[in-house]
Amino acid sequence: MITLLLLTKYTDSDLYSARWLDDAYGINYEFNAVHQADGRPLARTEDCPAPVLTAEQLATAQPFIEPAPAQHPAYELAAKGTAVKPGWANRYQKAAQLVEAGQVRLTGPETAVVTGSQAYTITGSGKEAKCSCKWGEFNSEPCSHIMAMRMARALGQAIESPMAHGMKRRISVDDMWTSIYRQHNRRQRQQRRWQAAGVGGD
Repeated sequence: MITLLLLTKYTDSDLYSARWLDDAYGINYEFNAVHQADGRPLARTEDCPAPVLTAEQLATAQPFIEPAPAQHPAYELAAKGTAVKPGWANRYQKAAQLVEAGQVRLTGPETAVVTGSQAYTITGSGKEAKCSCKWGEFNSEPCSHIMAMRMARALGQAIESPMAHGMKRRISVDDMWTSIYRQHNRRQRQQRRWQAAGVGGD
């Protein structure tokens, strides 16, 4: 006997998604099938012996809702902080965005570099933390960069060694010179083709 377990309807088409249970021979075998608007399965095989959906079954279909994408845990920390300090909501949100974007680099137990509109250096911890941004010069409250550093530490982000950062910069420079070298070679090949064809090039 085949029993319908779940039926949903795609909101952007006339198709239905069904979850069936086949309990033949005492083996509970579940399988999925896509059905057309008239209830017929799009493909019926030995592995997918879906019956035709009845009008009553079609009427029970629920709309298919795409699951929400997983949110970065930094936003949960931002929500908790906002509940305590509602006036800091914008800074908490911006801090979570910085963490999500990978713009927080922990350079030591009490130092960090956070890249917003530019790179800002943070020194100290707790209430003693100081940031090189303009907000840090004129406000005693923590800026979004300090909040982002705290979030990154709270989420267990590892401290990045200076060597690792240097390697990233070296790789970036190497990539640049490789690109220049390739462009030069392409120009030379193009010049040779023009010369062989008797066409002048710039």
